[in-house]
Amino acid sequence: MGNLPYRIIRVCPEHLCKVLSQYRLLNRVESKEFRPDIQSTTKSKPFVDHKGIVCVWNDSLYVLDDKYPIGHHRHEVARLHRHRAADGTIGASGMWDPKAIVLGNVAFHKFETKKGRPPMCQLCERGDMIALKDRHYDAIYKPHWPPSKCVWNWVLWLWFRIKIGIYEVGLRHAVVRILRRA
Repeated sequence: MGNLPYRIIRVCPEHLCKVLSQYRLLNRVESKEFRPDIQSTTKSKPFVDHKGIVCVWNDSLYVLDDKYPIGHHRHEVARLHRHRAADGTIGASGMWDPKAIVLGNVAFHKFETKKGRPPMCQLCERGDMIALKDRHYDAIYKPHWPPSKCVWNWVLWLWFRIKIGIYEVGLRHAVVRILRRA
């Protein structure tokens, strides 16, 4: 297998939503920095969501960066999904659910569970844990760590989270200054 031009990080759906909102990708689509491409397909098996809406359509939103040619790994910035009813109302949570995001040379992909393997979010496992109360309603991935392991992994992987930009600029500079003093 050849080397990929980017690094893949497998994450939980909650971390994908966190990356989507942190980098304001939907706002950047509205400001015309990225181009949206929406494709709709009918569901093979319609379902009723938790609000009682019968969802019969799948909407896929591809966020495209036209600065890069088609086929380049940075051309497709994000792939998002939502459910829609026959009358056009948006079903389920009503929000776009990210499936994959490419930012620079880092690709965030939703973890996949094959052959009975337990799901594992690399960001949660590195200490950037999302609390159980902040997880999605039907989350299948609910890791539990003792507090001592959470603190140790947060310290251990601080440099990585700063490098990929999980923290805002002000906090990033403050942490870098603290680390340089030590």
